[in-house]
Amino acid sequence: MRDPVPTFGDPIGPWRKWFSWMPVKTYDGEWLWFRTTLRRRIQKHDYLEGGADFWWQYSRLEDWQP
Repeated sequence: MRDPVPTFGDPIGPWRKWFSWMPVKTYDGEWLWFRTTLRRRIQKHDYLEGGADFWWQYSRLEDWQP
C-alpha cells in the first residue's frame, strides 16, 4: 500500500503502534476503537495560518503488515 501524505502538512515521524482507547478516524474515513492501530504526527506547513500546528494521522494496523 502507498503511504498517504496529507495535503496541508508533512509527516514528522514514522508510523507507530498505538492502542485506540478512544474513537479515532483513519485517513480513509474508517472509525476504530479499542484496538491496536498505527499513528504518526503531522506538522502543518509553515506558510499556512490558523488551525492546529500538528495533528495525528491514523491507519489500520493490517494495512502496513509485511
